[in-house]
Amino acid sequence: MTDAARRWLVLAAMLLGSTLATLSSGVLTVSVVPLMDEFRLDLRSIEWVLASYNVVFAALMIGSGAVATRAFANFCDWQGRCPDADNEK
Repeated sequence: MTDAARRWLVLAAMLLGSTLATLSSGVLTVSVVPLMDEFRLDLRSIEWVLASYNVVFAALMIGSGAVATRAFANFCDWQGRCPDADNEK
Protein backbone atom coordinates (compact mmCIF):
# COMPACT_ATOMS: atom_id res chain seq x y z
CA MET A 1 0.00 0.00 0.00
CA THR A 2 1.41 3.39 -0.93
CA ASP A 3 1.91 6.28 1.44
CA ALA A 4 -0.96 8.25 -0.09
CA ALA A 5 -3.32 5.27 0.12
CA ARG A 6 -2.51 4.82 3.80
CA ARG A 7 -3.25 8.46 4.49
CA TRP A 8 -6.65 8.14 2.83
CA LEU A 9 -7.35 4.95 4.77
CA VAL A 10 -6.57 6.66 8.08
CA LEU A 11 -8.71 9.65 7.12
CA ALA A 12 -11.61 7.39 6.15
CA ALA A 13 -11.39 5.51 9.45
CA MET A 14 -11.36 8.75 11.43
CA LEU A 15 -14.33 10.15 9.52
CA LEU A 16 -16.30 6.93 9.95
CA GLY A 17 -15.61 6.87 13.69
CA SER A 18 -16.60 10.47 14.27
CA THR A 19 -19.72 10.06 12.14
CA LEU A 20 -20.81 7.02 14.11
CA ALA A 21 -20.16 8.79 17.42
CA THR A 22 -22.27 11.76 16.34
CA LEU A 23 -25.02 9.52 15.02
CA SER A 24 -25.07 7.46 18.21
CA SER A 25 -25.36 10.52 20.42
CA GLY A 26 -28.05 11.98 18.17
CA VAL A 27 -30.14 8.82 18.25
CA LEU A 28 -30.05 8.78 22.03
CA THR A 29 -31.03 12.45 22.20
CA VAL A 30 -34.00 11.88 19.89
CA SER A 31 -35.14 8.93 22.00
CA VAL A 32 -35.37 10.95 25.23
CA VAL A 33 -39.14 11.46 25.10
CA PRO A 34 -39.99 7.81 24.33
CA LEU A 35 -37.62 6.70 27.12
CA MET A 36 -39.30 9.08 29.54
CA ASP A 37 -42.73 7.75 28.58
CA GLU A 38 -41.74 4.07 28.61
CA PHE A 39 -39.97 4.10 31.98
CA ARG A 40 -42.08 6.89 33.53
CA LEU A 41 -39.05 9.04 34.30
CA ASP A 42 -38.79 12.76 34.77
CA LEU A 43 -36.25 14.93 32.99
CA ARG A 44 -33.83 14.89 35.90
CA SER A 45 -33.70 11.09 35.88
CA ILE A 46 -33.30 10.80 32.13
CA GLU A 47 -30.34 13.20 32.29
CA TRP A 48 -28.53 10.52 34.30
CA VAL A 49 -29.16 8.03 31.52
CA LEU A 50 -27.73 10.40 28.91
CA ALA A 51 -24.73 11.31 31.05
CA SER A 52 -23.99 7.67 31.87
CA TYR A 53 -24.19 6.68 28.21
CA ASN A 54 -21.82 9.46 27.18
CA VAL A 55 -19.30 8.64 29.94
CA VAL A 56 -19.24 4.94 29.02
CA PHE A 57 -19.02 5.77 25.31
CA ALA A 58 -16.12 8.18 25.91
CA ALA A 59 -14.29 5.59 28.02
CA LEU A 60 -14.68 2.99 25.29
CA MET A 61 -13.45 5.45 22.65
CA ILE A 62 -10.35 6.28 24.71
CA GLY A 63 -9.69 2.61 25.39
CA SER A 64 -10.10 1.59 21.77
CA GLY A 65 -7.89 4.47 20.69
CA ALA A 66 -5.13 3.28 23.00
CA VAL A 67 -5.43 -0.27 21.71
CA ALA A 68 -5.36 0.94 18.09
CA THR A 69 -2.29 3.06 18.81
CA ARG A 70 -0.43 0.05 20.15
CA ALA A 71 -1.65 -2.30 17.44
CA PHE A 72 -0.82 0.03 14.56
CA ALA A 73 2.22 1.79 16.02
CA ASN A 74 4.25 1.04 12.90
CA PHE A 75 1.44 1.87 10.48
CA CYS A 76 2.06 5.61 9.97
CA ASP A 77 3.16 8.49 12.17
CA TRP A 78 1.20 11.70 12.61
CA GLN A 79 2.83 13.26 9.55
CA GLY A 80 1.87 10.35 7.33
CA ARG A 81 5.31 8.77 7.11
CA CYS A 82 5.06 4.99 7.07
CA PRO A 83 8.14 3.07 8.22
CA ASP A 84 7.60 0.02 6.02
CA ALA A 85 6.76 1.95 2.83
CA ASP A 86 10.28 1.48 1.50
CA ASN A 87 9.96 -2.31 1.70
CA GLU A 88 7.03 -2.35 -0.74
CA LYS A 89 8.83 -0.62 -3.63
